[in-house]
Amino acid sequence: VDVSLFFWIVLYLNKHVGLSQASASLVAMTYDFGLVIGAFTSGKITDRTGNRPAIFAGLLFTAAIFALGSAFVTDAAGAAALMFMMGTMMGGPAMLMPTAIAADIGTRSQLAVTATISGIVDGTGSGIAAL
Repeated sequence: VDVSLFFWIVLYLNKHVGLSQASASLVAMTYDFGLVIGAFTSGKITDRTGNRPAIFAGLLFTAAIFALGSAFVTDAAGAAALMFMMGTMMGGPAMLMPTAIAADIGTRSQLAVTATISGIVDGTGSGIAAL
């Protein structure tokens, strides 16, 4: 989902919200800022609670609500606010999930495959988004 938004968000904001290419690009940057903040915040929360699945499920559910809200946005300020919040909610799952999967697999196996698994997970998401 994260990679799909990264590739298509500017086109959506341009065609459906009516923003210029420049404005759509600036609004799309708020999603990226949200990703960074969300990755740090959700990382801290999961480290303190130790409950990754519940935290990730809650973040993804909340991101879905913000995504549905984006269908009703008509101006740049509203789009920027929603994109930032969606990025904040997606930051944890998008950044930490491939890392957590790779770390779990890498620590359970006797092989040094953590980087390979992380690359496969990230590459698969990018490939699917490109379709």
